[in-house]
Amino acid sequence: MAPHPRTPRAPPTTRFAQRRRTGHIDLASIDWKQVVAHESHNVANWLSFLSSNTPSRRVAYTLIITLVEDLLFLKNTASWPVYMRTGLPCVVLDIICSGNVFLHSGESFDQTKAYMETTFSLLGRCIMNLLDSGHDPLAMECGREVLVRAEEFYQVVWDNRNRISTIPPESQDMNYNNTSNFRSIAPLSGCVISMVTLYTLHHQRPPPLSMCAGKFLLYCWTYSPKFGTCSFALEHLYIIFSSDDANVSAFTADMLLSHRRFGEHLAVRLSDILRSQAVLNLAAYRVFSLMKTLLSSRLGIAPLADIIARNADHELVTSLLLGCQRQLCSSDGSISRHIVVLTSQILALLLSAGGESHAVKRQILQFAWLYNLTAILCHATVFSIEDSSMEMLHHTLELVRGMGSLISRPGSPVADWKEYLESPMYNNTARIWHEFMLKLRSLPAEGPVQVKMKAHALQVWRLHGLACGMKEDVDIFNSRGPSEPNVDTRYWKIPKRCSWNACPCSVTVAFHSVRVCRGCFRVLYCGKMCQEKDWEAGHKLLCKPSP
Repeated sequence: MAPHPRTPRAPPTTRFAQRRRTGHIDLASIDWKQVVAHESHNVANWLSFLSSNTPSRRVAYTLIITLVEDLLFLKNTASWPVYMRTGLPCVVLDIICSGNVFLHSGESFDQTKAYMETTFSLLGRCIMNLLDSGHDPLAMECGREVLVRAEEFYQVVWDNRNRISTIPPESQDMNYNNTSNFRSIAPLSGCVISMVTLYTLHHQRPPPLSMCAGKFLLYCWTYSPKFGTCSFALEHLYIIFSSDDANVSAFTADMLLSHRRFGEHLAVRLSDILRSQAVLNLAAYRVFSLMKTLLSSRLGIAPLADIIARNADHELVTSLLLGCQRQLCSSDGSISRHIVVLTSQILALLLSAGGESHAVKRQILQFAWLYNLTAILCHATVFSIEDSSMEMLHHTLELVRGMGSLISRPGSPVADWKEYLESPMYNNTARIWHEFMLKLRSLPAEGPVQVKMKAHALQVWRLHGLACGMKEDVDIFNSRGPSEPNVDTRYWKIPKRCSWNACPCSVTVAFHSVRVCRGCFRVLYCGKMCQEKDWEAGHKLLCKPSP
């Protein structure tokens, strides 16, 4: 590939322009479609010249639009190798790194914004073409030239993050903003993601957190009004975190300083995503992993826990419990296991956050019964023992003790014992506790550590059962049996909870949408998995259309 051309002092020659009386080319008369189609060897020089002259920016904008259309629709596939040889991707990158695309230069805000967005779209298209070219020698050489400017590019984009509108603090709607904000974010985030992919292809690892790529991706993820954009950003952010965990603490501290309310806005976005029904399996795992990673950092745990404690209205703790409960009945088994572990680790981190831990614990226990924390802690106990994680078991059992104290302490929600025994709080615990104790007793323990952990867990859970009014092997509820069709044939009047007895949502009212059984129209399920499990348990034999 030829070295990146210097900015020409005079406009290149072309056959597709009119000349003034002075003999100079009339830039406004140039037919850029003809130039792109028949003089592709000169396109990089033209773009470099026009973008370096402020009065010519409007003409440059027209050329950029023509190039985007040419590359996007591949009207002239033969021109792409020419663009690589003449260094067009590097020219576009240099235009962005110069910062000129962000300056008004006497133009209106809308004109500047359109110029910026279109330039980023062109760069994104160039990088995608490099990636699509695979290991072609010319593409690899051009890619190396592009990556020489990668760190500078990330820094410039990060320094101009104010182009992205921030979430209003009172909004918790994932689509809070109009499409104009999405049009601003999409080209920028798309370029950063493509550049990260190109960097990974050449270096066999993603860019380190010391570069600003990760910062911009987290910023985009926090403020993007479109789920697809933030999903792609999180996917690449997860890869970056996984390869550079040593620098997460400094990264988190920098992010919390990037905007005076960034931490609060991040909590809002996490809360929204955790509650989203569209986030399942691997996408959900990445969200929980992100939260755990940020809280694990030495410089991040205290300020983030403080934000959660001071902004209970954002209900991030509640969303964490709801999200974990949702994954237990909707995600694949191996992924839901990892999510339970991550949830327990997040709760443990919040409870170890110094002075704010008491406020966080109050939030956790306040919603423990309503959002079935019991089921989550049962799973967490088993996984802790199987993984021989003493720390995870310790924090899990601390929450179990905390739930038990809600029953017995003065002023607790249970004012009347008889009323309590008929309450959803009791029914919820009873449906889970008996079966869990059977499972815990039969759980094989390998080695003295697991034997000790199992004995300790049995002791704490037995005390919890006594505090909640239950004894082992007495009044056992079999949650593995099939669901009984509801007596009310009008399915829209059936209580909105899952009919599969073993589902965490079988007692509490589901916060997510449910589906009706199309066989009898008299039971509801969280989703396909719950319906399949209930049919395996025997509902298929009871499933008959209403008379």
